[in-house]
Amino acid sequence: MEQDKQPQQYHIAQAEIWVRLLFMLVFIVALKISGVILGVLVLVQFIFAIADGQANQNLLKFCKGLTGFICQIWSYLTFVSEAKPFPFKDWPQ
Repeated sequence: MEQDKQPQQYHIAQAEIWVRLLFMLVFIVALKISGVILGVLVLVQFIFAIADGQANQNLLKFCKGLTGFICQIWSYLTFVSEAKPFPFKDWPQ
């Protein structure tokens, strides 16, 4: 996970904090949508596991990226990172 060297200093009169709030609202929506998608993928992977005896490798790869994306969002929302998640940086591998 990316660690910032120094925390950003914010002040109520600065535009940066309000722009960040707008991005945070957008990423909260993305987080909710990602959670629903991840829930569906959990069920689909379970079906693959009981039907084939193993998880689907293509879904595993996508789920790994999706969980990384969710982690990026949480890091941004909690001010752990100043880096905006995908699409402002690469999709997690």
